[in-house]
Amino acid sequence: MKKYLLRRIGVASNASATRPTLSDCTELVLGQAPALASDVLAALKASFAIAPGEAVPEDENPDVKRTVTQLLAQSDAVSATLAAELRRLVYQSGAQDFAQSPLGRVEDIHVFDIRDLEAHIELALARQEILRAVDDVLPLFDALVAALLGWSTVQPGLNPLKPEAFVRTLNETLDAWVPDEAVRTTLLRPAAMALGVGMRQLYRETCDWLRSQGVEPVEP
Repeated sequence: MKKYLLRRIGVASNASATRPTLSDCTELVLGQAPALASDVLAALKASFAIAPGEAVPEDENPDVKRTVTQLLAQSDAVSATLAAELRRLVYQSGAQDFAQSPLGRVEDIHVFDIRDLEAHIELALARQEILRAVDDVLPLFDALVAALLGWSTVQPGLNPLKPEAFVRTLNETLDAWVPDEAVRTTLLRPAAMALGVGMRQLYRETCDWLRSQGVEPVEP
């Protein structure tokens, strides 16, 4: 019988003799980083890029258009940065590295100047966009990862492939490629929306693959 390939992941869904490990799952997801980067760049192109010779509308920031054009011209290098950052954060960061922002308390807002405050708000909104996109598939994904780890309970905060790792990855990638803070703030949220859509598909297909390999989710 012909093997069925998951559309994005490209891994056969027929059961193998060896049950996948967390490392197998992690490498499978990390291997999709270039595709996620393509999703982000395509969204930025659709929203901000200008055609050669096209005039920038007066109500739009020409620096944003210019930056997106530069990102598209160096798409392979941008993709490599995102892939490297995701790998680093997945393998080298612990749960404490994804702690909540100090904006968690209203009384702490005074410690930021206005630019820092705007940057923190945009980062929080980016995180919200990604969490909203994966909301329906994340519980099953967390439960399957818990099964790979041999746990009897689901602990989302200890999932190395949790959404916060991707949020941080996106932020670090933009920091590396977009030095202008105002431009970076403008690009962060639409980039996060595109990343969230790609992550939802990736999480869902990873769940399909794990279950096809005999992995059963931990019951909540």
